[in-house]
Amino acid sequence: MKKLLLTGIAALFLATGTAHADQPNIQLPDYVLGYWCYDQASSPNNGEEHYYDQEHDCDEWFTDISKDDDGNYGFFTDLILNGLKEPRADYCLFDKIEPVDVPAAAEDNRVIFLIHAKCESFNGVDPPWEERFELSWGEGRLIIQSLPDS
Repeated sequence: MKKLLLTGIAALFLATGTAHADQPNIQLPDYVLGYWCYDQASSPNNGEEHYYDQEHDCDEWFTDISKDDDGNYGFFTDLILNGLKEPRADYCLFDKIEPVDVPAAAEDNRVIFLIHAKCESFNGVDPPWEERFELSWGEGRLIIQSLPDS
């Protein structure tokens, strides 16, 4: 029920235009979209978040990467991060997507994108902010790595 409510809130933010993005020309592969369960045990505490495939029912924390009817991509995250007393519920609207060339010799067929997003907190933890991160997928796992501002 909580997942449905929070996804509805994210859709409302998109529909009301809370954050307008320039529509990215790059399309994310369909297999990257959907719910991803947070894997706390595999996630180092350095801005790198690991998720396992959406075939499993997430215990509590997840991210949802979606594409709205206008072709805008974004992700909703519901996480409890180290040092926070309450869950962090954020929505980030992607305003720039760049593919990263991966050497053909890569064994896991990894797909990597550099993302710039405009984000806001649903529970008032932070004022709106911009974020850069690397989104990579390989072998049924998704990794979101925060990048320093450039």
